[in-house]
Parts: sequence; structure tokens; C-alpha cells
Amino acid sequence: MDWELTKWRKERLHIEKSLVMFSQGASVRVALVYPNSYYIGMSSLGFQVVYDILNSHKYTSAERFFYPAHVSKGLFSIESGTPLSDYDIVGFSVSFELDYIRIPQMLSLEDIPLYSSQRESPFPLIIAGGSFSFYNPEPLADFFDAIVLGEAEEILVELADVVHNFKLSGNKDKGQLLKDISNIDGIYVPALHANFSCVKKYYLRDLNHFRGASSVITPDTEFKNMFLLEIARGCKHSCSFCMVGKCIKPYRTRNLDFLKETLRNAKSLTDSIGLIAPNVSDYKDIDELCSSIISLGMKISFSSLRADTITEQMISSLVASGQKTITLAPETGQRLRQFCRKFISDDDFFRAVEISLKEGIRNFKCYFMIGLPDETEADLEEIVSFVRNMYDRGDVKLYLSINQFIPKPATDLASFPPVSMDEMEEKIRFLKDKFKKFKNIRLKFESLKWSFIQALLASGGRTMSGIIFLVSKSKKENFQSWRKALVDQDFYGRNA
Repeated sequence: MDWELTKWRKERLHIEKSLVMFSQGASVRVALVYPNSYYIGMSSLGFQVVYDILNSHKYTSAERFFYPAHVSKGLFSIESGTPLSDYDIVGFSVSFELDYIRIPQMLSLEDIPLYSSQRESPFPLIIAGGSFSFYNPEPLADFFDAIVLGEAEEILVELADVVHNFKLSGNKDKGQLLKDISNIDGIYVPALHANFSCVKKYYLRDLNHFRGASSVITPDTEFKNMFLLEIARGCKHSCSFCMVGKCIKPYRTRNLDFLKETLRNAKSLTDSIGLIAPNVSDYKDIDELCSSIISLGMKISFSSLRADTITEQMISSLVASGQKTITLAPETGQRLRQFCRKFISDDDFFRAVEISLKEGIRNFKCYFMIGLPDETEADLEEIVSFVRNMYDRGDVKLYLSINQFIPKPATDLASFPPVSMDEMEEKIRFLKDKFKKFKNIRLKFESLKWSFIQALLASGGRTMSGIIFLVSKSKKENFQSWRKALVDQDFYGRNA
């Protein structure tokens, strides 16, 4: 390991404030891997929760790995600089489709055979979990020995026990280990199952059994020095395009007293709190929770808000915390919003804007989707009209993030193919032309090429692993490398 990497590791550890207590003499060593940068990985609450659980278990200790800024031979942990291949379990936390190619890249750095079928030894056991497992892990299935389907907290504890007992037995038969772990509810072993639908996803009955909060505070994340706290999981709503409402069930919340106690313990680490839920404003005790945070002298931030459940207390708490921007997700105009079963009216959004303006907030970030099924020019005009109505409410500054609709498996709109790039380019030109007349507005459009790749990976099967492998070997990670891999693997011919 070169001195620059050693210096970088020590700098990260020096600025971190950690709640993690490492198990002494743990028999099962886990490499917890995020296939992206430290900055992105440490912004993931799920990654931090798993790190905490594994280091709290009597048989396991976990160290963190991230995709290196400068690729060189070898991959080393943040905590001790130990090589990836020296661990009993290598566990990837996977959330985003465009991170998929980094998985074979990271394994290659340690000369670990990429495909499960090529690895004869039971260790390291290569596993994965994360949001991708809720809707479609198949594109990565051939790379992993096992995949955790659904919510991992309880599964990880049982998996640790099984691996601990297997090691004690002295058994070296990987096939037997895979059979043992396949008996755990929520564990999908691709070598033993035809596809992931053969295994039922696992969900926690009671969120209060696990803390669900940051285990490490660091300034080097998207949420600088912020303590993240999950207050609810799942969604009470069922929007047709959204994976959360369809795949993460039922809607569950953490007990208010449990949250208050967690917050009191967090105060010694930071004065900044981020509340995490698909819709923070749906939490039934949100006003009291906000009041508690402010009374502790702490600042508050929300992961997301639903316009029809925003309260004045929530907005005043944000203002008291120094927040100057509110984020809303109209998604589209009102006609298509109803079609997508997102039953929030334009008036609900405008009311939220008016409450915010009354409290002194002038900046609004709005998320929109274009390319939805049955979308017409009139629907795009509705988006323009919506923005114009926001301006009518007062002196506002708008940041519009406009993304292509990507159909996700298990949602009501899964069977609708993405709109062609040519048609999407026409829609973007239309909106850009309309918004030229607006002041105090910033537009951001996601890349259509990368949206196309995301759509392929979101709905692809196991044959995608060959394409992911080819791209991972390319000198440059660009759209051309994906297109070449698709042609080389005869993707278009097989799917004609």
C-alpha cells in the first residue's frame, strides 16, 4: 500500500467521530464494501447501519472499503489497511445501477475470481444487499455467492452465526456453506435458485429493535457532520412509478420516545440532525419530534417532504435551523400525477409554497419526470403552468431537476418501455424553450444516455452480467463502452 493511500486513510479516521465498538477477537471478519467513493458511501445511512450491526455482534467485526480514487493493485480497508481478500465475508452495499460495474472492478483489484462459479473456496464469501435487492438483483446474481433480499438487520445476525459455526466445524466445502445460508429467510443463493423470485424478501416487524441511525459522523459526506436518523420505513402511498411503495411493506415507524432518546445521545457528537423517511411529513408525531430537536438546541433537516402533509411547525423548524431551501416533488402535471396515483393536487403544492414563503423561505427545488406513459405536449405545458403558478405566489427562486422516467420492476409501470432518445430530446428542447422566459430559474436535465443504461440494468436478467463484465474491463467508463458491450454480447439480437 503506497504512502498516499495510507495518508488518506489516516486523515479520514482522524476527522471521523465514531459510535462503533469493535468486537474483540471476532471469529468472522467482514469487509463491508461500498462500490463508490468514501463521500458517497458514507452518505448512505443503510451502509452505516450495517457497519454498526456487524461490529455489535459477538462473532463479527467489520471494516470499510470504498472504490479507490486512484486505481492501483490491491484494495485496502479504511480502519487497518488490510487487503480485501483477507476477510471471511466480503459484503457489498449496492444502491445505484451505475455502480454495478465497480463490483467486478473492485474484486479484480484483489485477483478474486469474479463469478461465484469460479470460486471454489468457501472464503471469502462474496455477498450483497441494498436497495437493488428489493426490485431486481439478477444483473449481478452471477457475481455473488448470496444476496440479502429485503431488510438486512436481522438476516445479518443469523448469517454471522451460521458462518461462525461453519468455520468452527473445519468444513471446507463451499457447497455446504451455501446450503446452510440458503436456509436463512431472505437469503438468495443464485447457484441454488433459478431466480430471486424463488425467495421471499424479508422485512423487520419492529424498527425499534435496531437504532437506525448514523454510526460515524464525518464532514466528508453529502450531509456534512450530520447525524442521520431513520424515523419511518416504507410508504403509506402507492405511486405507480415508485419502487418504495410497492416493494417495502408495510409502512412502519419508530417510537417517538425511542427517537428522542437516540437524539439525546447524538447531541454529544453534533448539533445537526437529518430525519430520514420516504416521506418525513407522513410521520404522525412529526411536529412534536421537530419541537424536541429544536428544544435540544439542534438543527434539523429532512430527506423528503410530501406537500399535502407539510405543517407550519415543520417549516418553522427548518427556518430556525438555518435552512433556506424546500424540496418538493410534483413529478409532472396534475393529469399525469393522478394517472400515476400520486394523489396530491397542484393546490397542495402551492399551499406548501405559501407556508414556506410566510416563514421566509424563497428557494425551492422541484423534481419532475418526463417521458411517462401517455405523456403529451399538453402534459409538458402543465409543468410549465405549474412553475408559473409558483412564481405567482411571491418572489421565489426555483431549481428544477427534470429526469427521464425509468420503469422499475415490481411497479405498476414496469411494463412500459422508456421513451426513445430522439423523442426525449424533443421534450427537453420544448421545456428549455418555454423556460427561457422565466427569471430566477435553474434547469438540470439528467443524461439521456445514462438514463438508458439505468433502465437496462434495472430490468435486466442474469445475462447482463456478461455485459457488466465487459464494461468493467474497458479503459474508459463511457456510453461507448456500454454500447460496444451490448453489441458484443448480441443484446439487441437476443431482445429483438
